[in-house]
Amino acid sequence: MAKIINDGAVVAGSQDLTLSNGYTYATDDYKFDTSTKSVERTNSLDILTGRKVIQGGTTGSATLQFSAANTPIPTIGLTFTDADSNACYITQVGKTMTKAGESKIPISFMVAITNSVTVTTA
Repeated sequence: MAKIINDGAVVAGSQDLTLSNGYTYATDDYKFDTSTKSVERTNSLDILTGRKVIQGGTTGSATLQFSAANTPIPTIGLTFTDADSNACYITQVGKTMTKAGESKIPISFMVAITNSVTVTTA
C-alpha cells in the first residue's frame, strides 16, 4: 500500500540537488515523510468497528549548503528532481545560517503528485 522511498545509494541522506534556478546545492538531512488518511466506521454507540487507511501526500525537508558566495537563496516554487527521480517543489524556505564559512538554509518541499510541476508567476 505505502510507497517506500529507499535512498540507499546515497550516504547519510546527502545528495546534490540542482534547482530550477540553475544552481546546485549539497544537502544535509534530506528526508521524506508520507502521510496517511483514515476513514473510520463506528456503530450506533460510537464504538469503532472498522478503519481504512490510505496513503496521503509526500513532503520532505533538507538543509541546503551554498556552493559559493554568489549562490542565491532558493525561493518558494523552485523545482528539482532528486536522485530517485522524484519531481519536487519548494514550499518553505528558512533563514540562512553561516558557521565556519559554510552557509546553509533549511527548506521544505512537496513531491509532485503527477511527477510534473508547472510554476507560474503572478
